[in-house]
Amino acid sequence: MPAPQPESADVVMRRTVVDHIANGLSSGRPEVITAALSLLTELDLAGVPVGDEVDRALITLPPAWRRR
Repeated sequence: MPAPQPESADVVMRRTVVDHIANGLSSGRPEVITAALSLLTELDLAGVPVGDEVDRALITLPPAWRRR
């Protein structure tokens, strides 16, 4: 069996951005939620739609009150 190939920097960066947006949206802090929504909108307008990936990441996160 061949060894698994390391992920490209683009894949790692995209996953990091998605995770940060998902964490921001679930933070419970209005200013953080607003910033996350703004970033999500700007990425979409720039042709980098990550909304579906953010939705999938949000499903896996525990509620904000459990993360404190």
